[in-house]
Order: sequence, then structure tokens, then C-alpha cells
Amino acid sequence: MFIVSIGLIACKDKKIIETEYIVKEWIGKTIRIPNIKFTYVSIKDSLKYISKTNINKYKILLYTDSTGCTECKLQLHIWKTYIDDFHSKVDFLFYFQPKNEKMLLSMLKYKQIDYPIYIDNIGELNKLNNFPTNPMFQCFLLDKNNIVVAIGNPVNNQSVWELYKKIIMGQISTELNIKYKIKKMS
Repeated sequence: MFIVSIGLIACKDKKIIETEYIVKEWIGKTIRIPNIKFTYVSIKDSLKYISKTNINKYKILLYTDSTGCTECKLQLHIWKTYIDDFHSKVDFLFYFQPKNEKMLLSMLKYKQIDYPIYIDNIGELNKLNNFPTNPMFQCFLLDKNNIVVAIGNPVNNQSVWELYKKIIMGQISTELNIKYKIKKMS
């Protein structure tokens, strides 16, 4: 029993160390955004978002590559709620590198995601930025100049979403203590 406990502590420590390293590496880094034309899932509904793009103080950038189950990774029902609640306060930038573009667009339409998305078939966004391989760290809260102020995928961790919301609403500074971020993300 004691050996199992030590193993669990060591795994948790390893996760915290990985998180700390990634957070330190990415906070303050500028994300380079390629010039990729966005795609509409539903043109009629997407127009309400286009006129407001790039006027907000913050952006949430989600990159999803073609590995694994795209639908499982995306959790579109949660993103839809975030968009509905915050599209007037934050720009959402969804970059997808799908295995099958038609299947992705069909899934987005079925889930009624009417926000503009970017199809990055050649992985240009990742090539420019060399994102972490862990999908948990392929989502970023950016300021107006594309500088990372927080990192982590809020659909996988409610604490990350709470952190994003507090920053967006001005309740906490973007100059947070890294230990606080790591504790909330672990």
C-alpha cells in the first residue's frame, strides 16, 4: 500500500512539473497566427460574429490536430455554451487540422456550432508556433496582441475556465502568480 501511495505522489509531482514547465514557457509568448481564410458552418448565423471579430481585449485560441477522436477532444456542447455566454467579450479562434474536413464540418453543423472556424489542413498554425503535444495545452487565452496570458483547455478543466473568466472580466490581473495557475490546472 505504501509503495502505491509513493507511486501516485510521484505521478502527481511529474504532472505538476510538466504543467509548471509548460506554463512558464508559454505565458508571455506571442502566438503567430497564419493568414488562413475562415470557414462558415452556417453562413446566416456566423455573420453575427464576424462583425465583432478583433475588437475584444481577449481571444481564446483553440488548436486541434488530427490525432485521436476529434469529437471527443472538442466537446462542442461545452464550447457552444462558452461562445453563447462570452462572444461579446472575447473572440474565439478555432483552428482545426482535421483528418476528414467534410466529417468535421458535418459534425460542427450537427452540433449547431455557427461560429467561424479555420481549417488548417497543413498544420500551419502549429508549424509557426510549435505547440505542446499535450492537447490540454493547445488552448490559449490571448490578449489583443496575441500574447499568451493563460494556457489550458477549459473544456477539460473547469478551474481553467474560471481562471479565463476572471481574467476576461478584469477580476484578476494577467500578471498572476504562476504557482496559482499551476495549482488550478493540475
